[in-house]
Amino acid sequence: MNAPAAELLNTLRKHGARVSVQQGKLCVDAPVKLLTHDTKSALIAFKPDIIDLLQPSQAKQQSRSEVFRVKVDAKFIIVICPGGVTEETVMPRLHSRFGPGRVGAVSRVS
Repeated sequence: MNAPAAELLNTLRKHGARVSVQQGKLCVDAPVKLLTHDTKSALIAFKPDIIDLLQPSQAKQQSRSEVFRVKVDAKFIIVICPGGVTEETVMPRLHSRFGPGRVGAVSRVS
């Protein structure tokens, strides 16, 4: 692991930046005040290392499915979603599918 690249990535995230790789390109969504000349220079210098750090975790997250146990009416069902989906983000989908009054407890299955 490249320690300076990892440190830069952690610092950016700690200050509210979202750093990702989209179609092989490094994408940084950060507050303008965070993107100083020095920060931009470091991003350019460590770009290949940051991409290497991010790609394995993104591929793993996208390939892994999330499984939820959901109570609908008086029965429990299993719902399988793409990786990265949380209980909070699955609820609107469940409400639109089954109706808000019918969906009860939602828990992630490990």
